[in-house]
Amino acid sequence: MPCTIKLLKVDDQAEADFYEHDTYERIVEAARQVDPRILAAVLLAGDGGLRRGEIIALELTGLDLKAGRMIVRRNAFIERGVEYVDTVKGGKSKPIPLTSRLVDALKAVRHLRGPRVLHPDDGGQLTPKVLKTWIMRAERKAGPAQTGRIHIARHTFASHLAMAGVPANTIKEFCRGEAPA
Repeated sequence: MPCTIKLLKVDDQAEADFYEHDTYERIVEAARQVDPRILAAVLLAGDGGLRRGEIIALELTGLDLKAGRMIVRRNAFIERGVEYVDTVKGGKSKPIPLTSRLVDALKAVRHLRGPRVLHPDDGGQLTPKVLKTWIMRAERKAGPAQTGRIHIARHTFASHLAMAGVPANTIKEFCRGEAPA
């Protein structure tokens, strides 16, 4: 049977972007100097491995700062100007252990009003655009290229685990929010 095969274009950049240790630490320090909410957002992605929508939808009820953990239950996304909140990718709640500096950053912002952890200055909802602006502020102060892409910090989380010798399956479980065996 004759057929036509169309080859897909291969992306020349097969590796995910991530921050080297020193660059990530500069961004963390810059975020600390700029705004406690920006620091919390950077650390939620870079120390906790959260996705953008999970950071936006993170609820105060999911935090257990004394035990040093959080449960991520929701993912928020905006389509045509309307915010939708859904379960996290994979449909299961994600238990996440917290680093001590992430606990401190979350303590600094938990006093804010509303059911969610992070809010912009006007008290409204945190949107992808606001989050991108926050990340760009930290990047500008730290010096690397300004992308505003919070997902680079998530890639940093996984990459730093790999560089530390953590097995790939364990990293996959952490990123999915499963408790590693």
